[in-house]
Amino acid sequence: MVSLQPFTFESLWEFNRINIDKWTETFSTQFYLYYMLKSPALNWIAENNSGTKVGYIIGSMKGKAEKSMGHVIALSICEDERRLGLGSQLMGILERVCDKKYKSYCTGLYVRPKNEVALNLYKKMGYIVYRVLLDYYSHPKEDGYDMRKSLSSDTQRINMIPVPDPVPYSNEDSDNE
Repeated sequence: MVSLQPFTFESLWEFNRINIDKWTETFSTQFYLYYMLKSPALNWIAENNSGTKVGYIIGSMKGKAEKSMGHVIALSICEDERRLGLGSQLMGILERVCDKKYKSYCTGLYVRPKNEVALNLYKKMGYIVYRVLLDYYSHPKEDGYDMRKSLSSDTQRINMIPVPDPVPYSNEDSDNE
């Protein structure tokens, strides 16, 4: 059994075990604090019966009012807790908050094209590759997929129309404002 709880400041000291894999990027404490303060309703952590933190999602809002979108900054599940539906549950919380609380048009995320497990999860949840960002990742150097999923405010599903050609990555794509 796993419980999902809001990500708190105390969570920062208990989630290192989650970040130990080749796909998860570990950031500075200041990075996590920034997003915890910016969009607290979009940050959640999963804890097992023993009280061990086994997964988390960090989210953020991008854009203004009627053009806003939710963005997944990081999603990670401990390797021994994967394929149990935790990623889908955490993504579901973020999508519901973006849709109901923020009235966002879509949710989006960036993912490495070689991360097939994550790609399959996102596609199963209804995300599409909206565009390819050239040289998005630097270590190792690799393009990135910008994946998106329309929410209820996007009645015409405009955010589900892919950009046909790859685009150069720029800092304007970044969530840091």
